[in-house]
Amino acid sequence: MDFATSFALIAPELLIAGAGLVLLLVAAWAGDKASTVVAVLASLVLFVAGILLVPGLHDGVMGAETEAFGGLLRADAFAQFAKALIFLAAIGCLVVARAYFNRSFPGSDGLMRAEYPVLILFAVLGMCIM
Repeated sequence: MDFATSFALIAPELLIAGAGLVLLLVAAWAGDKASTVVAVLASLVLFVAGILLVPGLHDGVMGAETEAFGGLLRADAFAQFAKALIFLAAIGCLVVARAYFNRSFPGSDGLMRAEYPVLILFAVLGMCIM
């Protein structure tokens, strides 16, 4: 299998990695005042990555054509389903986090940090590769 096919199989992971790096720069430069924008963009990236999974979920791909990079990564139907669940859970975490961080409790300024959605994206990337 050539590298173009292998890269096509990991398109959601590539999207998440690229968006995570860009959002990390946005979070570093804009600071915590951009936490809402970063969280919304991270959720949008996860949604688009989920849409990239639809053909593999719909067709139920299996077999040798699902192995990428010489068998180092497998992108079969079960892996696509697991990734879809991971993406949905991460979007849920990002939606709930806003209300959680806006609570006021002793020793807290009540603000969500802009790095939190970026950490969620990189955690999702690690889970997808595993």
